[in-house]
Amino acid sequence: MRDFWETHHWPEGERRAHWHLLFEDQHAVHDFARAHAGLLAQHAELSPVPVEWLHATLQSVGPLTAETAAAVADAARPALAGIEPFEIEIGPAQAIHNGIVPAIYPEDRISELYWALRRATESVVGADTMPKAPERFWPHLSLAYSKPRELHQMGAFALVA
Repeated sequence: MRDFWETHHWPEGERRAHWHLLFEDQHAVHDFARAHAGLLAQHAELSPVPVEWLHATLQSVGPLTAETAAAVADAARPALAGIEPFEIEIGPAQAIHNGIVPAIYPEDRISELYWALRRATESVVGADTMPKAPERFWPHLSLAYSKPRELHQMGAFALVA
């Protein structure tokens, strides 16, 4: 498993905008994460995501000024207006190259949300400033991120439950 942070480079102090699905007051999602907590805690190379921080990243946008962020939000509102609410399913959890994640279904509905947000964001910031679009969007929830290799070797682990 690779260090999550090796594949997600952020200069120190940089703040980046993201589109996230948040799971506040979603008790079934919280219960799903808690059901995996004991198993995740057995692996010091993992940093479990606290329940109150659970999210699914739809799109990393990058650094934005306050004015640009407001313009992106304004562009997203009409883009999302036609998307009806829908229920999701999560699971099963699986190990990937940099963490432990369950997929989120229905993929087609969440992909619709992703593409609407991406197009709205690109209309403000330009496609050339955005990360490359995937051929296929894969919605998932991160239950744990892998820690830096140095921490594995030093034995300096801090687990969050």
